[in-house]
Amino acid sequence: RGDPPIRHPPPMRAPHTHRGTVAAALSIALAVACGTDKAPGTAHPHVVLISLDTLRADHLGCYGYERATSPRMDALAKEGALFEEAFSPSSWTLPAHMTLLTGLPVGIHGACDDRLWTRVDSEGAVLPVPLRGTFVPEHLRAAGYATAGFYSWKYLEPQFGFGPGFDRYERLGHTFYSHPVVSRQFEELHAKGDTEALGRLAAEHPELFDDTRPSSSEAVERALGWIDEVRGETPERPFFCFLHLFDVHDPYQAPEPFHRRFANPDYDGPITGRNVMGAGTPVQ
Repeated sequence: RGDPPIRHPPPMRAPHTHRGTVAAALSIALAVACGTDKAPGTAHPHVVLISLDTLRADHLGCYGYERATSPRMDALAKEGALFEEAFSPSSWTLPAHMTLLTGLPVGIHGACDDRLWTRVDSEGAVLPVPLRGTFVPEHLRAAGYATAGFYSWKYLEPQFGFGPGFDRYERLGHTFYSHPVVSRQFEELHAKGDTEALGRLAAEHPELFDDTRPSSSEAVERALGWIDEVRGETPERPFFCFLHLFDVHDPYQAPEPFHRRFANPDYDGPITGRNVMGAGTPVQ
């Protein structure tokens, strides 16, 4: 079909082409040069790539949504090019982001299996993912860019093959599954079936066991700090920053004031923000 159509403002309502909870935000990821902001003495723009995991394009103002959900993204869309049609290569985070960062279709890069997380050799060591292609940050680093990635969920871990080309690649918003210390403690206690000790572990680290705790602010602050660091230490060097945010993913229990803004106070049905996926869900 050739290149996807692009347009400039004024925005129009986009067609509703979404299917359920699309797990990766390739269709709405923002790859933007920061205006005309370039490293001094170079022709290379600074580049920021932001992925908002599971965010629906048709719930953004720049795509015609009636509510004021995205004022900053709407402002960005007015200043640049907005793609009317963009499609994720997959329905979930891991393969879609591998395509996003390599340009390869899922059938070529092959990273489309959660079991990659548990692959080990006979000695119990983690087996590396057989990667194909070259990552965007590898190309940019070879062109002289400083590169960093900050991500907020398991499926972008190096154990799945992510990280090549980044000078810094860091996970933010840890849970008990991903924390380098607590995760091992949890697995050991879970294997023993020691529910009392698991309860104590959860009480010691409540933030790691709270699946509704926002992580975006933590990731954004770390990314901004890195950008300030690069611009302060090597102002002549262009940078590439990849930022993956996960707060809009389920469970859909938004913090205030957003919950109050969108919830129906009179609803008393069976659907909550925690039971939208999996067997037995009331969501059809």
